[in-house]
Amino acid sequence: MSYTFRYYRESDDAQVRELVLASYQWSVPAWSISRHEFCHGLHPAYVGAPGSWRHTNGLWFEGDHLAAAVVSEGNYDGGAFPLFDRVSRMNDRELLDRMLFHAETHIARFESTTGERILDLHVPVQCPVLREYARERVYEFKGIHDRQNILTFPEGPFEIELPAGFRIIDGTTAPCLLLVHAFSFQYGLPHTETGEAAFNHLRQMPDYRPELELVALDPEGKPAGMAIIWYHEAMPYCELEPLGVVWWHRRKGVAKALLWEAANRVRKIGPARGMLGGDQPFYETLGFVPEGQDEFWKWRRKVR
Repeated sequence: MSYTFRYYRESDDAQVRELVLASYQWSVPAWSISRHEFCHGLHPAYVGAPGSWRHTNGLWFEGDHLAAAVVSEGNYDGGAFPLFDRVSRMNDRELLDRMLFHAETHIARFESTTGERILDLHVPVQCPVLREYARERVYEFKGIHDRQNILTFPEGPFEIELPAGFRIIDGTTAPCLLLVHAFSFQYGLPHTETGEAAFNHLRQMPDYRPELELVALDPEGKPAGMAIIWYHEAMPYCELEPLGVVWWHRRKGVAKALLWEAANRVRKIGPARGMLGGDQPFYETLGFVPEGQDEFWKWRRKVR
């Protein structure tokens, strides 16, 4: 089958999103809508790499139709994610060969201490041909990565409990998320200078909904926690990315309250059956269970 290659352009984003949405038909995808929108919206300004997707992402067209893509997280860290418009493309060895070669040459990060190019390939469990092809190309299996944990919603709404004096507002009135994000994830310069523009850009993403961006305020009106929920009607569940609570207000129930408030809001929008969360013990205690996973394969080549 004949495919035409080209580098990613901003005008291609709608078609790439269609590949992401298609993947929900056969998997619980690691490259999800939340990951796509978060990486596209935040990383260019946050890491100071506005051209990263144009430099790294590869697209393969069948006529005018986007058939497959291999994408990065937009931060030059060497992670590669294959996307397809249908399952049968995953068995096309010619296409897989071109996709892996592009990932190895354009997405693999350079490790200056060893002079190597290193690629971290995320292989969907629904793609055994890609797994075998990676093995043939001397990729090393590094285990399971990106477990996708989902909380199934109960029939009724969640009861929300906040510490005394706290309240929740949403993206219609909330200030930029930079401060609460920085104090939750413990970073300073240079990201505290680039982060404000990054979070403002994140609010421009197609699937961003201001009513699903939640901020918990403490009694003085300072941001104490934040959560963004991503949801598209073609998705069977909604997705959390990110969730954070400032270090001085942790273990007070703020994160749980944000999650339950988000869940109640999503269920008023569409028929989401649950919520995709993180892969930390905190989520297990709330009832999130694994429903999907990707394999993690590493490729390295001495280039200097």
